[in-house]
Amino acid sequence: MLGQKHFGEKIFYNLSLERLVPEDDFYRRLDRVLDISFVRKECQPYYGSTGNPSIDPVVFFKILLVGYLENIIYDRQLARRIRDSLSIRLFLRYDIDEELPWHSTISRTRRRLPISLYEHVFERMLDVCVRHNLVAGEHVAIDTTLVKANASLDDLERKRPEQSVQAYIREVWAINDTPQEKRTNETHQNRRDPDSRIAKKPGKRTDLYYKCTAGVDPKYGIIIQTDAISADRNDSQSLVESVTIAQRRLAEHGYDLQSISADKAYCVGGVLKAVEDLSVDTYIPLVKRTIKETDWKRDRFTYLEKEDAYICPHGKYLRFQYTNGRSKRYRASYKDCKSCPYHAECVGKPEARLIFHPVFKEQFDALAKRLATPKARTASRWRKAVERAFGELVVTLGLQKMNTLGLENARKKCIMAGVAYNLKKFMKYGYHYASSPAIVRKNGKKEYLMKQIKASFFNISELNICTS
Repeated sequence: MLGQKHFGEKIFYNLSLERLVPEDDFYRRLDRVLDISFVRKECQPYYGSTGNPSIDPVVFFKILLVGYLENIIYDRQLARRIRDSLSIRLFLRYDIDEELPWHSTISRTRRRLPISLYEHVFERMLDVCVRHNLVAGEHVAIDTTLVKANASLDDLERKRPEQSVQAYIREVWAINDTPQEKRTNETHQNRRDPDSRIAKKPGKRTDLYYKCTAGVDPKYGIIIQTDAISADRNDSQSLVESVTIAQRRLAEHGYDLQSISADKAYCVGGVLKAVEDLSVDTYIPLVKRTIKETDWKRDRFTYLEKEDAYICPHGKYLRFQYTNGRSKRYRASYKDCKSCPYHAECVGKPEARLIFHPVFKEQFDALAKRLATPKARTASRWRKAVERAFGELVVTLGLQKMNTLGLENARKKCIMAGVAYNLKKFMKYGYHYASSPAIVRKNGKKEYLMKQIKASFFNISELNICTS
């Protein structure tokens, strides 16, 4: 008999979310181990004692995690998604007939809570990964990536200089008469988001961006440190700060950070010296020098450290002249070079020989020695961990674009994206290990026992794992 479905609303329904959502649903499995009730107490100072009750901070952070796990950028889309999903409603503890928070409530709460609270959530998440043996703690791979800002180049305006109104008007008239004015971060800023910066990168068009930094442990790809900085900051300027934070967080768990790896953009003498002062070895590709040398290169000259001078094979001195902050200049006497029999091979021009000596020569020489060791090849392979992390953050965890305004909100977004990333790693490796059956022996026979997990995700002391 051919069936035909008819739909009609009932007066009474006998159902519940517990019955409608399958037992093996991802959010049900996540809810069994997730407990972030500690944020409720820490948020107390940022709310008043009167007025209407606000959104529960626990619900707020769960909503943020849903947005990253579902790869949803905008709050309006996120609010629509949590209304449509029964499993997310159960995860948030909202019944089927309850009104969920509006998108404006999510945005307003994000701005109200301080960044220190987001960092605390990240550190508690990291603590769980460490306790589940997902972190090695000896090496960290560091890199940055550009993230599109929630702003457009069409809304750029000139920065107001400190001058009179008449002088400013005359300057604007002169600029308007000049065709194709070049817009830079020094002269222009965005009206909606003044903290965003003009930047470009191979494979990315010129636009307004922020930079997301990350330090990743290569064992399981757990993020140790993540933050957002201005897009016009050089990568090397953020390296020392990233290493310091990663070193502190690992030391809190009894680890000793021994080395880091990064790309050649971080190969700056001052940065190498600062990281060396932290007792951390660097594995960074050396930048090839573009200085054109003659047949006689610098290695044929002997550097005298006490006298801070070079001596040539003919026995003549090259004295220090000046430095530009990156390298020192040592020049021989014109009289000595003119009468030297090796003038053609050494100088090649009718002038004195000049040698460029890096200011941080000791650090570059030590780096070159480390790059010649077998560990350098391993460190190069470990460096791919941070590239894979950025690939997942950008493609599947909603970090392809900022949905907020301002650097502080961008930092919050990067930190929470790191929480969601580590959460996925835990659900893939740590949670699977914790929920797997344990092998025990009874009367000489192997038996498999499965203990029910009653764990708090951020209170790992409640996690009860049966071991062999």
